[in-house]
This record gives sequence, C-alpha cells and structure tokens, in this order.
Amino acid sequence: MYYASTSTKNCGTSCSSGYADSIKGSCVSQCSTSPMTYAEPNLLKCVTMCPVSYFEFADPASQKCVTTCPSGTFADNRQRQCLSYCGNIYYADSLTNPPSCVSACSSTTFADPLLFKCVTSCSPSYFSYSVNNTCLQFCPYGYFADPSTTSCVTQCRNANYQYADSLTHACQPNCSNNQFSYKPTSLYYGVCLNYCTGGYFSDPTTKKCVTKCPNGYFG
Repeated sequence: MYYASTSTKNCGTSCSSGYADSIKGSCVSQCSTSPMTYAEPNLLKCVTMCPVSYFEFADPASQKCVTTCPSGTFADNRQRQCLSYCGNIYYADSLTNPPSCVSACSSTTFADPLLFKCVTSCSPSYFSYSVNNTCLQFCPYGYFADPSTTSCVTQCRNANYQYADSLTHACQPNCSNNQFSYKPTSLYYGVCLNYCTGGYFSDPTTKKCVTKCPNGYFG
C-alpha cells in the first residue's frame, strides 16, 4: 500500500515523518479514531492493536502504543491496552511492574470482586482470605469471618468475638442456634459446640460449657 506524504508530496510505502494510516491512505501525525487506531513508534504505522513483540500497550489518552501505561491505568495483556478499570475477573494490581490487570493478586494484597482491584483491606462485609489472596463474603469450611481483623481465621482470638461458630462460619460474641460456648482457660480462643465434652457440662442457663453445674442442675 502507498501513503500520501504532505511533507514530500510523494506517495511511498512508508512514511519518513508521521505514521502510515491505512484508513486515510496518508502519513498522519494523529491516527484515525474511527475505528480507533494507535501510533506505533517502531513501525511508524497506525495499528488497531499494539504488537506484543515490542511489549507495548494501547493508551487511549494519547492514542499511542506505549511500554509504560500512564499513572492510574493498568496494562491489560488480554487487549494490549491501558485500562483504568480491569473488570471481568481481572484485578488492578499496583505492585506489579508495570502495574497490570491480573487474575491473581500479589502476595500482600487481596482480589476485591467489588472494586476489581488488589487491595490491602477488603470492601465492607468482605473478609480477606490469605490462602488464595481473595476477598470473600463467606469464609470457607474450617475458617471463620473475624470482624475485628476483617479476615478469615482458623481461630477466634479477639475477646469480643472469641467463639468460632461453624454454623455461621464467623467469630461470634455468643454462639448461635442453641449451641454452647466452649472456652477452657488454657486456650486463647473458643468454639461453639452442640454438646460439651472433656469434663465440661452444658449449662442451659448461660449456654456455656462449665466445669460445675449451677444450683438446681446436676451434671
């Protein structure tokens, strides 16, 4: 294909200045916007997708192929674009080099499904799960949502939420559904049980596991 050069007044297969625009059939300083194309500095062409071989991404703001996306945007390897919002189960990770849209967040952050970002603190009503660095509404089996740390934990150690409740999968101040609170003095954490064990008795008045029954009750 030949391109018309306004600087040389000649038709050529490449442009000595500007970028070869196949849509306009000429050498241009700004590539076409319909469809959106981007100025590629190595090929000196207007392209619809920036080449992987040059490790470039399409920047919609400058309409150029760049190796580093502008501040506040993230390199998306799927579309080879700089995006301000990753979406579609991808998360904006500021810790990668360059900052990128990733499917799994860096080890010190968590994938937030509401913000589609890698965050240090999850959105309200979500809990950080360190096994796969995600933010969850409900902690998986064997883990409990701890409101004091907003994380999924295996043991409930906060004094205000010291009972691990397997029915709610959360650390609770008191056990739910007629369960009994079990917390021996030797432990820093408690659990909720249907029946007390290990020398403890189920106290129906306090819903706690006790070593001695209250007056009027017999173990």
